[in-house]
Amino acid sequence: MTTPEKVAYALQLLAEPNRTMTSIAKLLGVSRSTLYSALPGLIPAQRDDPAALQDRLTQLPPD
Repeated sequence: MTTPEKVAYALQLLAEPNRTMTSIAKLLGVSRSTLYSALPGLIPAQRDDPAALQDRLTQLPPD
């Protein structure tokens, strides 16, 4: 199960260059497919684009 908090945390972790989707999924206790489903707008090229990541973070509901 993904929550807004897990999605936000996953996005923060993706900003770290040594993190992979697999390691993030394991850390959050979800499958990679669940993680990709929760982040439908995320494509691999965006991982290198801090502006795209920041845009996605601002779209999340506030804490």
